[in-house]
Amino acid sequence: MTLVNSYIAKINGELISDGANMIKSCREQATFTNRTNNLEDSYGSCVYFNGVEVSNSRRYLGQKATVGVKWYGETIYGRNEIDSFFDSYKPIKNGWELLLVAAMPYGEVVEHTYKYKVIAMSHDMLEQLIPKYKNNSYVKRIVTNG
Repeated sequence: MTLVNSYIAKINGELISDGANMIKSCREQATFTNRTNNLEDSYGSCVYFNGVEVSNSRRYLGQKATVGVKWYGETIYGRNEIDSFFDSYKPIKNGWELLLVAAMPYGEVVEHTYKYKVIAMSHDMLEQLIPKYKNNSYVKRIVTNG
């Protein structure tokens, strides 16, 4: 393995680990009542490098939902929503990206309308993470979606 490949692997591993830890922390800080487990199942993180998803970088909390929820007439499941989000995401072409996501479409309603914590706290976590990668000009974006 070349020095460059070793460096890439190191940053990939660190971002994957950071993402997994932050998603777990977001759920621990969340204040919503879990009725079907689908919102919790939709929590995830993923790392992209140079426009491509890093192999085995998706991290989830676990899969607990046994029934879906109706959303505008369609039955949806949290794990399917997070995977669909990552599959359709258009990453930047140069550098790394770390995404933290709660992908259920009603997560935003729960957070903004009913004022429960879902994933907004990830913004603060990401701000605290930025100095770790500050001198790495290739870590372009650390983003969150709620």
